[in-house]
Amino acid sequence: MPPKYTHTVCSKDEGGNGLNENGASKLSFLGVDGVFMPVSDLTRSVRWYTEVLGLEIRHRDEPHAAVLKIGQGLPALCLVQSGGPLPAPFPPNRYDVTHFFNFKAADIDAVHSELAARGVDVSPIYQSDALRYFGFQDPDGNGLGVVN
Repeated sequence: MPPKYTHTVCSKDEGGNGLNENGASKLSFLGVDGVFMPVSDLTRSVRWYTEVLGLEIRHRDEPHAAVLKIGQGLPALCLVQSGGPLPAPFPPNRYDVTHFFNFKAADIDAVHSELAARGVDVSPIYQSDALRYFGFQDPDGNGLGVVN
């Protein structure tokens, strides 16, 4: 059974009046600068994220972390060497979300096919209205998603 969640709610802009739904002034955030992913083996993960996903290394702070460029550069993905249990679990929820973020792809079919060809165990592509999405895992079992 496909996940029931959609991402339209997460990216929907409900208005430009400068106030949030509680009437408070909106802060002037420009976007998300970085997403942090715990990994058990930094060297292995950097290799996987660069060779399999095609991300570029922006900065290394070994043995603690590596910052990778996604697409045009922001947000960056920071792989952090971690000692805790992995994968980092996403808490149970009624939105059926199982991972912390999605990559956005111009051609989701091509990305799905290429990841499968590179040996990644990808879910089928699901559709909810105009949104198409699929999931997969990194070497530590951290859930990742791709949306169109």
